[in-house]
Amino acid sequence: YQHLLERALRRVRGEPVAPDWSPDLRLGVGLAVPEAYVPEPEVRLELYDRLGRLASLATIDDFREEIADRFGPLPEPVEQLLAVAALRLRCRGLGIAKLEVGSKAAAVTFHPDAYADDAGRKHLARLGGTAGDDLRWTGERLILARETATADERLHLAGTLLDQLEAAA
Repeated sequence: YQHLLERALRRVRGEPVAPDWSPDLRLGVGLAVPEAYVPEPEVRLELYDRLGRLASLATIDDFREEIADRFGPLPEPVEQLLAVAALRLRCRGLGIAKLEVGSKAAAVTFHPDAYADDAGRKHLARLGGTAGDDLRWTGERLILARETATADERLHLAGTLLDQLEAAA
């Protein structure tokens, strides 16, 4: 509600309002704070809400420390949840609308506003054509072909693809 109100006030004041979108991540990773780790449902909901509002990788690290101080060592599902939050922020910064990771590959689809000009699309096409046989540009998506078997491997592959894009930027 506060987010919507702030955006409406900016529009009324004539201030610029950034496009409101969030990357769609399809990683095949369960995203939940285990009930055994945080038994109170309202506290788990608060954690999800706060995690969704974090705006930088540094704030995710701070949040990780706060959770560990409050509830003890983080179980793997919480670590994965935080890793996905970091991937979402990185995708947003790179203009990625969708990040998909499956058992054979990782793929990104860029937001229409991210590379709307022909120069941006040509840059991405060059990156896909020169970054190795396992990275290719299909004209709509950039695909990194690598096999994965576990959730941790899928998260690692997603990070590897984003690392390559950040290095090329």
